[in-house]
Parts: sequence; structure tokens; C-alpha cells
Amino acid sequence: MIEAFFRKKSRIASIKFGPLGKFADGLAEKLVRNGYSTNMSQGILTRFGELSYYLHSRGVAPGMVNSSTIDDFLSKRQSLITINGMENQLRHIVEYLVDMKVFPADCIPARNPVPHLPQDGILEEYARLDR
Repeated sequence: MIEAFFRKKSRIASIKFGPLGKFADGLAEKLVRNGYSTNMSQGILTRFGELSYYLHSRGVAPGMVNSSTIDDFLSKRQSLITINGMENQLRHIVEYLVDMKVFPADCIPARNPVPHLPQDGILEEYARLDR
């Protein structure tokens, strides 16, 4: 199924490498089933391959992954390259792997709070007046 998103055999092999590799096609199927764009799916699957390689290189079995493992991966990855939406891509991967019982449920990273905007106070006050 991953072949629907990538043509290069080396790219496909890199995504299917490591301890998570056998779950790549299932994630690709889920992305298609849920209507994700090709571009978004490629990004998620690329992060999937990077996470699998990261676990392999550190000798971490999928069942031993926890939230600090995910945070460390994200931190190290973002120190190399900044990709908009990387946290969101990683969340899709982790939630899929938790649903598949590959990762324990407690490894889902906490959502970053939405930053407050300067106009939020004005909008909240307006909403109170509108009642």
C-alpha cells in the first residue's frame, strides 16, 4: 500500500526498515481510508520511517516506547530540520501504533496548548456583552 505514495524502492525500503516496518502499509491504508492528501500522507509516512530507524538505532523495542522516547525523537529530529506540522504527523503515527497495540497507551504525547493571541481578551469580553 505504501507504494501508492512513493515510487523509489529505496524510499519504500527506508520507511519499512526497523521494528515498525511491518506496520507501514497499515498506516498507509488508514491514511487513504481517512482521505488524507498525498502530500500529507507522504509526510506522515516519512516521519514513520524516521521513527522506526530511530528506535532501531537505539535498540528500543516498540513495546518499550514511552512519552519520553517520543519527546526525545521529536527533539532530536527538530534539531536537524524544522518541518511544519512534525508534531501533528508524529501524533498520527503514535495514535495509530497505540490503536494497533504496538505502543503502550501512555506514550501519546500531550498536545501543546494553543497560544493565546493578543485579541483573545477583547473577543472574550465581546462574547460576554453579546449575551
